[in-house]
Amino acid sequence: MSQVQGLVMFVASSYMFLLRRLSIRGNILGQWVPATTETLKIDKRNKSVKSMADSVKPYDRHVIICVPNASLSSWEPDIDRMTSVFPYSLVKNIEDVKKAAKSENGENKGLKLKITAMLDDENSTSVEDDLKENIAQVLVYPDNLLFKVEKSKAEEFAHYIGQPVSLHGKRDPSFPAVEPAFKKLLLVCVHNARDKRCGHNGPLIIKELKQLLAERSGNDNNNSSSSSSNNSLSKTVRPSEVAVRGSSHIGGHAFAGVLISYPEGRWYGKICADCASCSENNNNSSRATTTGAHEEQKKEGGEGNVKELLDHVLKGTVYEEHLRGTTSSHVLQW
Repeated sequence: MSQVQGLVMFVASSYMFLLRRLSIRGNILGQWVPATTETLKIDKRNKSVKSMADSVKPYDRHVIICVPNASLSSWEPDIDRMTSVFPYSLVKNIEDVKKAAKSENGENKGLKLKITAMLDDENSTSVEDDLKENIAQVLVYPDNLLFKVEKSKAEEFAHYIGQPVSLHGKRDPSFPAVEPAFKKLLLVCVHNARDKRCGHNGPLIIKELKQLLAERSGNDNNNSSSSSSNNSLSKTVRPSEVAVRGSSHIGGHAFAGVLISYPEGRWYGKICADCASCSENNNNSSRATTTGAHEEQKKEGGEGNVKELLDHVLKGTVYEEHLRGTTSSHVLQW
């Protein structure tokens, strides 16, 4: 080997060694930048969640514990840290039943239950009044039933909802149940203690949804006869038949604002309110909390997409551009 060839190989190997030591990586613009702890975290997140459409974890049944509207300020980052207080203690009852079933069978063959808390409507005291009597209201999907559960029967209820069958066909007089007053539920994450992106975006989305529903409800009476006949043949609903509620953490706050549309179980992400409707909230929110889809939308100078979302919900169609996924189960029919 000549001295020139040896020199070339030495320079090449030294250059590659330096590249590895500096951990030089390419960013999305094709420029070369040193890897940092932050970029490594982002890469790790993107590896586990390749896209928004990949971001819904499967579950068989969603158990939604109703709590007073004023409860938001007392939420811990995880509601399972609040199990010493009824009705959050239902979380522990359900988890205990799941653990017992696993130890008996040697493996967990039970249902995958998702458990969250839902804020009551700000103009209602129904949930609060029942809690004063040690009675919890619990909404369950895909069964689409609203239960009243006495504190003394919480453990029995945990066993009851763990059954791998439709609860419509397994009614238990110990747990009175009715179908909810609304036909559609938009469950919006507002869990600020868990993630400030949802804590900021969620309330803005709820506010605009309620404003739009109030405006459109004025047309209900004018079109009631035609709407009722159409509803019997389609999945459309009237604005007055849609409920909007705040929720504890549902998952996927990287795609804030996030929400679930029930009873179909459609998950949506990167939903943001119109900038005009949120400007008045800026005095109460720091710039650091203005993140997620809402911040992206502000930078682009565009309008929000809440109106488009609501159009799809009322028509019973899918908002494909912002769909994170649809709940499905091998055990229960959604």
